[in-house]
Amino acid sequence: MKNIDLKDPTFFYEIFVYILFRPDKIFFHFWFIGLIISFYLIYPLLIKIIRKYQNKLLSILIFSIILRIIWIFLRNTLLFFLSLIKEYFLIYTILYSFTYYLFLSYISYFVLGIYLSRYQSKIKRFWLLIIPILILSIFSFLFTIRYGLFLEILFPLIFLPLIMLYFELSKKFKKIKPIFTTFGRFSFSIYLIHGYINLRMISILFNNSITYNNWLYYPLLFILTFSTSYFLAFSINLLPSSQYLIGKVRASRIIKIIPQESIIYEI
Repeated sequence: MKNIDLKDPTFFYEIFVYILFRPDKIFFHFWFIGLIISFYLIYPLLIKIIRKYQNKLLSILIFSIILRIIWIFLRNTLLFFLSLIKEYFLIYTILYSFTYYLFLSYISYFVLGIYLSRYQSKIKRFWLLIIPILILSIFSFLFTIRYGLFLEILFPLIFLPLIMLYFELSKKFKKIKPIFTTFGRFSFSIYLIHGYINLRMISILFNNSITYNNWLYYPLLFILTFSTSYFLAFSINLLPSSQYLIGKVRASRIIKIIPQESIIYEI
């Protein structure tokens, strides 16, 4: 581990560069900040493409998944070659940031959201579509458990069917929505808090011989991290000026139903 010398001016220089270009170096879960910035930059172009071909959203969704797979391979190759110029700190950090945070790594989820919001209610035999995907997600999870190796390329196979399942179940079980709305009010606070909590819970589980290859590891880690983060977010929110510590908690509001035709908004 690198020793911290507060008298060394390069230390503050590196911190400043990391804040601007590599927030994940400040705390690992801040990678999401870089991703969101990339998303805002790409969104205008992406939404123009979707608006132009909105009658072919399923094809765009499939293409986005293929594009993501290709990009993951290409990105990892680029990151390997970038590691050869690490001594050029500023140039390396900027190029690494652009490559690592590029929204192509998560484009499938965004396109899926648009697709489900427009066409899910019109999909015939929805379960015939989702069950094969869900089976693939289970196999990818088993692969992770068995070999202790998480393949990023399989990431959508785990989360895409779960997102689709939630959309379908939320239509059939109306009581689910208020639960997620309650949690959603503290989502930003939970995001800020959960990084440290997650590390602490991993340490506790490892000390009790529950590691990545253990079936109990993943559900326990989720339950412990989420419940503790939510409890802290809720408790801190009761304090005066809590918004300066964990962000502003969203107030409850009535969400109006928007016609399907207007789901793609003007820029």
